Amino acid sequence: MASFRIAPQRFRTAGHVCTDSDDDYRLMLPTTGHITIRQNDRHTPMAPGAGCLVTIDQPVSYTQVDGTAGFTMTIPRREIDHRLNRAGPTARPLGFTSGLGRIVADLATSLVAEIDTLTRPQFDTVSEQLVDLLCMHILGDHPTEHSHLTHVEAQVRHYIRTHSHDPELTSAAVARALGWSQRQIQLALQQAGTTPRELIKEERLQLAYTRLQNPAYHHWNIATLAHGVGFSSASTFSTAFRHRFGATPREIRHP
Repeated sequence: MASFRIAPQRFRTAGHVCTDSDDDYRLMLPTTGHITIRQNDRHTPMAPGAGCLVTIDQPVSYTQVDGTAGFTMTIPRREIDHRLNRAGPTARPLGFTSGLGRIVADLATSLVAEIDTLTRPQFDTVSEQLVDLLCMHILGDHPTEHSHLTHVEAQVRHYIRTHSHDPELTSAAVARALGWSQRQIQLALQQAGTTPRELIKEERLQLAYTRLQNPAYHHWNIATLAHGVGFSSASTFSTAFRHRFGATPREIRHP
């Protein structure tokens, strides 16, 4: 995450996308002034109190009035897409003046203010919580006739994410902890195109990916790391990891 002050005109053309691919998301939160983002024939105006999650792997441009400032957070696509388990959100305004939106904005503002005082593990932990809340906010802005199942889905995702390291984690354990039946959990995740088993596996692999890039875990060998994220064996973990990310755990680990 970094502070930014927007120039009078910025754009990213199809040529830029081809020569400099970047599929990460940008969460943009203006603190003063006014921004208008243009993408896919959609105009998204934003002022303080509103924000937008933008993908720049498609042509995009934005303009702003003089004195516009704010901050942006770069979020890896996988961190958004696997939480929503659907196509990424299109650029549209999100409210950040009340409820969960305000909590997200306050947390982002605090993270920017304290970025120089936090250790890398502390920064990563707060950032992960921020992305969790942001995705819950995005899901909450899309009410449907399956709103109950959507609520169940969000709670199940959060529980599995925070307990993915537990080798005893199963759909039955999730159901007991949250007070829902296994059938409710299965239906909620089926609506989102996944299953409890698949989601638990995905969250464990995402946790492993994060730990492999975290210097605090560099002294862990692959077997220790595999058991630490809930896998029964290093070989099972390595096979699943390579299938998911197209690389082995050792190839992902930073030196």
